[in-house]
Amino acid sequence: MISNTISNRINKGLGNPLEQLQITSNLLTKYTDQAIEAEIGISQAQLTVLSAIDSCNSPVNESRISEKIHRNLTSLSIMLNRLVKSGLVKKTRSNQDYREYYLTLTPQGKEKAARGEIINRVLNKQLITSLSDVEIDELKMILNKLQNQVINKKG
Repeated sequence: MISNTISNRINKGLGNPLEQLQITSNLLTKYTDQAIEAEIGISQAQLTVLSAIDSCNSPVNESRISEKIHRNLTSLSIMLNRLVKSGLVKKTRSNQDYREYYLTLTPQGKEKAARGEIINRVLNKQLITSLSDVEIDELKMILNKLQNQVINKKG
């Protein structure tokens, strides 16, 4: 649940836009994690990794997934090890470079990714019901601008 202090700040319009965005991100993460965990037993972050691997349609290395989801390799590697242990992802050593692994989803991983996609669509519909079509378009535009700005500043 959202604390009274945070709720009051949001309702009064206090705080800078970045702070508001961070609070919203935290709330959305908590909301989606709870729903996805209850339905398929993994976190939103793990589902994001499964979906990224699935969208590549072929074996893919960790660096490519890291770039695709904007996570550092260390935290991604830890998450991938858990997904491998859970039987959702298979790691295969590269024939060209023994240090590199390629990732594919197992049948169980594909099934969780597909179910997760459905859950995400339902959650998305639930969350945007209070927004008009114009507001949704504006929100997408603003979020894309912010993402691009951050990506460009990272170098």
